[in-house]
Amino acid sequence: MIKSTVRAGRTLALALGVSAMVAGLAGGTAAADTVDEPMPGGPVQFLGPDGYGDLKLGMAPSTALQTGMLVSYTNPGEGQCKWAELNDQYTDGSYRENYVAISPMFGVSAISVNRWNVRTPEGVGLGSTVDQVKAAYPDSAQQLQDGLDNLGHGYVNVPDSTRPTVYRIHATNNTVDQIAIQLAYQDCYE
Repeated sequence: MIKSTVRAGRTLALALGVSAMVAGLAGGTAAADTVDEPMPGGPVQFLGPDGYGDLKLGMAPSTALQTGMLVSYTNPGEGQCKWAELNDQYTDGSYRENYVAISPMFGVSAISVNRWNVRTPEGVGLGSTVDQVKAAYPDSAQQLQDGLDNLGHGYVNVPDSTRPTVYRIHATNNTVDQIAIQLAYQDCYE
């Protein structure tokens, strides 16, 4: 009974897999998990105001590791920032960055995401236009534009955060293609 149930389950899974592949080849709705496509049907996840899910800005390295959200953790040595990737983001080395920076002084100091279903509580994420970002954060609109004009990325203050925090936003052709939340005083880069 168990063997036939397992075999039937495998047959069903194989049939569904082939159907999805055929639908994809025929222009159907089956989508590949690539960095060029939005995450199909995934629930919206929020970046902010104090972190990403259970991973919070200011969290100690040991506590951050205990969340189970980090992979590819590197520890370059005493007194240097540690780096990791989020296990629910793309890890293919694409230009859309996936990283967590952990400062020896401040703990988790930056979290960058690269999935289309991750949004700020105000609705900004990959694919948002610069005008949409400015509308969501009108008090930071000029600061954002100045950064985009001079550096290729700008910053907006994170509303309702429990510490000085900014979103670091990179845009190409007026469209957000990188987004991170970071401590305003982080010391791992820039």
